[in-house]
Amino acid sequence: MEAQRPRWCREVTGPVPHSLALRAKPPKEQRSEKFDLAHRRKEKGLLENADFLKLYNQYRNIDEWQRRNEQKWLHCAVRRKVDATMREYLAETDERRERLRELLEVEESRYFAEMESLEETVVEKQAKMRERAKLLREEREKERQQLVAEKREQQFREQCEELRVQWMKKHQKELCEDRLAQLALKEELKKQQKKEEEMFAELWKEDRLAKEKREAVEMQKSAERNQEILNVLSAQVAVLSARKEEAKRLKEEEAQLLVISISFSIQGWV
Repeated sequence: MEAQRPRWCREVTGPVPHSLALRAKPPKEQRSEKFDLAHRRKEKGLLENADFLKLYNQYRNIDEWQRRNEQKWLHCAVRRKVDATMREYLAETDERRERLRELLEVEESRYFAEMESLEETVVEKQAKMRERAKLLREEREKERQQLVAEKREQQFREQCEELRVQWMKKHQKELCEDRLAQLALKEELKKQQKKEEEMFAELWKEDRLAKEKREAVEMQKSAERNQEILNVLSAQVAVLSARKEEAKRLKEEEAQLLVISISFSIQGWV
């Protein structure tokens, strides 16, 4: 490339053969002015670039300061809103818990009163049953003694023919009466047994209902505790989601502000 470049030469051929002329050398002052002009242009470009960088840094610092302040303000606003929401939720939770505690106390008092009345009823029924059993034993003992006396009288009457005949008639009559009495007693015992079975069935039913009621109360307590835990977890998830959305929005705003700032800086430089 250097070999092909034309060489600057001062000699110039003239119009006549074998005639030469010499070009004049440029003055040194003219070359110095061109060099100074180029140097000044270069310095001016450097100064303009430095001014642009300085202006860009100023805009960037102002933008960063504004973004930091806006981010702090938004963070404080979100924090205040979250704290207010949590305080409101906790206040409502405490109020619901207090109402539930009062309801449970009333329900427990009512339940214990019913249990005490039920225990008294059971004790009374048991006392009546014992009294009834005692009366039945006394009646059976009385019947046994009467039967023994009748047997003795029967032995005495069997020794006398007339008395034996009368006794036989009376005995047949008494057998009929005893048979009727036994049937009546059997029917009465059957009714009594049926009443006792119904009473025990009623007691078992009341005990079962009371147990189901206790279980329902326990299930309700457990469901309300689970619901409270679920509400707390939902509130925490909502707070985390709000924080994520706020952080995402702040990042998008920062990117937009940075683009706008750079655009303004480029327009100002142009």
